Amino acid sequence: IAAVDSAPGNRDKTKITTLRFTGSASEITSWNWRYLTELYDGSEWTNLSVMDLSGMTGLKKVENSRGSASTDIINLTSVQFPEGLQTIENSAFSRCVSLESVTLPVSLQTIGQGAFSECDGLQSADMSVCITLTSISMNAFFSCAELKKVIFPEGLQTIGEFAFSGSRALKKTTFPDSLQTIGGRAF
Repeated sequence: IAAVDSAPGNRDKTKITTLRFTGSASEITSWNWRYLTELYDGSEWTNLSVMDLSGMTGLKKVENSRGSASTDIINLTSVQFPEGLQTIENSAFSRCVSLESVTLPVSLQTIGQGAFSECDGLQSADMSVCITLTSISMNAFFSCAELKKVIFPEGLQTIGEFAFSGSRALKKTTFPDSLQTIGGRAF
């Protein structure tokens, strides 16, 4: 963000649609994560809609450990993750109401509690490439109003309580043979 502010030439934040992050940080958590997601909340970056984390080569975990956003994150429509990301933790994208698509990496192992809860615009969750994904936690996709399609990977073992509860557009899915536990009211 500071790089944009100090860049020579046009620094008009209203013309920027994508922020591409680079670096070797292993995790973005707490207030740092919340700060990044709230840039997509009608701030002075009015057209900002894509979060590209694919250049963060060491990133293993994203988490909003401060809980879900206090207001809806209205502008974020797309997220790209780096290969190597292992965990999308608690409330990371909670209430990103315009989020339509995410590109999940092969390396993903865990989708945490409420990670994508109340993402009203999310239409599909294709996890088929996530061959190391073993757990989808409680409330992970809770109340995603437009979620119509979910593709689970072989190797998935657990779907937590209320994981897809309230996602009323979801009518049909197929479970992998590896699935051992489906929590109460998961769908």
